[in-house]
Amino acid sequence: WYWDLMFFKWSHTIYGPTTQFIFALAAWIQQGSSLALKFLFFLCNLASLALGTKMLDTLNKSRNLIFLLFLHPLFLFETMATAHIESVYIFCLFLTLYFFIKNKQIFSGLSLALLTLTKFFPLLFWPLFILHKKNPLKGIWERKVLVLTTLSAVTLLYLPFFFRLDSPTLLIESFRAFSENWVMSPGIFALVWKFFSYETTKLILNITIVFLTMYSYYRYSKHKDIFQAIYEITLWLILFSSLLFSWYVLWLLALVPFIKN
Repeated sequence: WYWDLMFFKWSHTIYGPTTQFIFALAAWIQQGSSLALKFLFFLCNLASLALGTKMLDTLNKSRNLIFLLFLHPLFLFETMATAHIESVYIFCLFLTLYFFIKNKQIFSGLSLALLTLTKFFPLLFWPLFILHKKNPLKGIWERKVLVLTTLSAVTLLYLPFFFRLDSPTLLIESFRAFSENWVMSPGIFALVWKFFSYETTKLILNITIVFLTMYSYYRYSKHKDIFQAIYEITLWLILFSSLLFSWYVLWLLALVPFIKN
């Protein structure tokens, strides 16, 4: 019944393997049920609440800060009422950061792979994990383990899709169309677009995102606060992207309990 109501029937899915496995699990619980999907998102929210509390304890911050996220109307509406995939993204983000601050490199690498294959843009976070080191000798080994674990997990998660598709390029076909041709910007992109062509606007703001992201890497090398660095990189992406939906703000909101200001 839901096929007739769907948009973009011409397009293959844009979602990565992590979210595809979540969708498959929801379909296994009950085919075509939004309630089954919302139930899984609810479990992700509960797990994120537990992980966020543990991270605040580790960082010697008040546990009450986690409610800046979990009592926020936007979070409750977008993850449960409209059931966007941000529940899974936030869970994978918290899981990655939790294992990272606990110095569990293998588990952190596995979680980073899951996170990356939820939304793809966490590729921008990889240097933060790879460049981090507590001392020269131990740090080099930890980075190698994390990189190898992450790359291996990404490969394994993609394997089932390579064997099921007529052409592996279908995996990125919709993502390319989404990133190149879609515009949903109430902000800076729309403003700049008034003065330049679409291609020029895209180029200018993509260069801006790259420059500011590199600046955040540099700042991170000084303050070593990975929560702050991820917040900054996400902020640049949201501010200058050609796409901005209300639920994207949850990418920032998830980090608010952990950053300084």
